[in-house]
Amino acid sequence: MSANHTYEAEGLSHRPNTIGRVLIAVPAIVICLFVIWTSGRISLSRLLSKYSTLLNSLPAAEQAVLLAPTDPEAHWALASALRYEDRLPETAREYEVAISLRPQDDLLWLDLGTLRDELGDSQGALAALNESVRFAPYYGHPRWQRGNVLFRMGRFNEAFADLRQAAKSNSALQATLIDLAWAASKGDTKLTEDILQIDSNEMRILYAGFLVRKGKVDEALRQIRHAGTISHQARNEIVVQLLTQKAFKQAFELWSEASSSSRMSTAIFDGGFEGTLSLDEKTFGWRLAQSGDALRLSVDTAQR
Repeated sequence: MSANHTYEAEGLSHRPNTIGRVLIAVPAIVICLFVIWTSGRISLSRLLSKYSTLLNSLPAAEQAVLLAPTDPEAHWALASALRYEDRLPETAREYEVAISLRPQDDLLWLDLGTLRDELGDSQGALAALNESVRFAPYYGHPRWQRGNVLFRMGRFNEAFADLRQAAKSNSALQATLIDLAWAASKGDTKLTEDILQIDSNEMRILYAGFLVRKGKVDEALRQIRHAGTISHQARNEIVVQLLTQKAFKQAFELWSEASSSSRMSTAIFDGGFEGTLSLDEKTFGWRLAQSGDALRLSVDTAQR
């Protein structure tokens, strides 16, 4: 066989491999282009979703859904925009679509529950909030919302169980819980305490301050005694509230207990001006007149 024929044979033998590589490469390139195109659409959709959330833009949210109809973020943004427009039934449907795409999202269930409650669908709200609590059992807000729904349904024991748990998770809810318990008990201090099931000094002191504002001075002092050791700041806050209620004797007694040696043993407290001076004193310590334009007061901590 000649050399030319040998080279031609070798060339023919390499052609199937080359064709095979091409057949493999073309689909791979198509897939890569599809992934890039899809990622670009999702990225643009997410950008529009964020823009819509910031500015409550309904057109931006609708465009986000068109670009990525299977993205729960886009449907969530559209639901928020529709809710801003007060189109509540449509909002509920968008929340439901978002949940179908991301069923374990406690925030989506929470939003759907609060919306259904707003629409007057208590049973639907409770069902959604049950799911929110299931997926976020240690978060305060889902339990707080469910507790409010249960309270309006007249299921008070279940309601306050949720509300107490929520207030433990988020101390900012404690004051509202006390208000709600007070309203539910119709102003009965003992029943309010039973509902609250107070198990922390923070809650007990907060309840004591609430009682002072309601004029229940003796009950408030009983709560403080039961709390035991309380901070100087918390004690002074209660003293100021007692003074506001003109309960001067009780205020002075509580204020006096802050000192290891009784402040009531002398006619004048800190007659030698050797105690700690507070420029914003509001209880029974020395009070300084407010500084005027020509006089500025300050505490010298170096020289007695």
